[in-house]
Amino acid sequence: MESFPAWAAAAGAAAVVVAALVIVASTIRSEIESRYRRLEAWNAIYAVVRPRVPLPPGGPWMASPELLRIVVQTVYERRPRVVLELGSGLSTVLSAYALRDLGEGGRVVSLEHEEPFCEATRRLLALHGLEDVARVVHAPLRETRTAVGPVRWYSLDALAELDLGPIDLLVIDGPPGEDQRLARFPALPELAKRLADDAVVILDDARRPDEREAVRRWTEMLPGFDAEYRATEKGTAILRRSGDGGALELVEQR
Repeated sequence: MESFPAWAAAAGAAAVVVAALVIVASTIRSEIESRYRRLEAWNAIYAVVRPRVPLPPGGPWMASPELLRIVVQTVYERRPRVVLELGSGLSTVLSAYALRDLGEGGRVVSLEHEEPFCEATRRLLALHGLEDVARVVHAPLRETRTAVGPVRWYSLDALAELDLGPIDLLVIDGPPGEDQRLARFPALPELAKRLADDAVVILDDARRPDEREAVRRWTEMLPGFDAEYRATEKGTAILRRSGDGGALELVEQR
């Protein structure tokens, strides 16, 4: 039997090395681009928001800088009187800074289902002197009946006591989606009647299949809303009212 030529073995090994180098180069390029987008987002935020003390470092559970940039930009563009967040953290702080800068009496309320996270955000707000603009409300998850079946979602009991008025900006970054399917779907069915006529809805983690399905169902249930996707780090969906801004009506899903 003719032996395998040495040059062929060497060529095969070289091909493997080249393929590995291509993968490494692609990974490095992707990481560089991601870091650049984060830095660009922070630069845009700090161009308009001036925290009185340094913001805490990011982490796996914190909102991405690109999402924070969209939230801050939307606050300045829409000048909301009421911002409601599902999930709290840096977005709460930055929204509060922007609202105070606008000086029009706007406020942000954040629902948080775990008390330790409530306290952490409250301490952060106190450190930045934003307690008069922002409030964190403990809203434990409870079983909520929806068109997709029961989902454990925020209790709105505490929210009902606040008499917020129409919600101009709704930021959906919770509850976590790891433990149940379509964890964030109840947001619009439960809050649609509280939304202002020109409300804007921002959804984080819109790359995930569950969030994409939620957006599809929302636009079917609320025909007056259009969805726009942004290719941010985790994916962001932005929903806005379209048309003549008539009465918002839920279309029942079966």
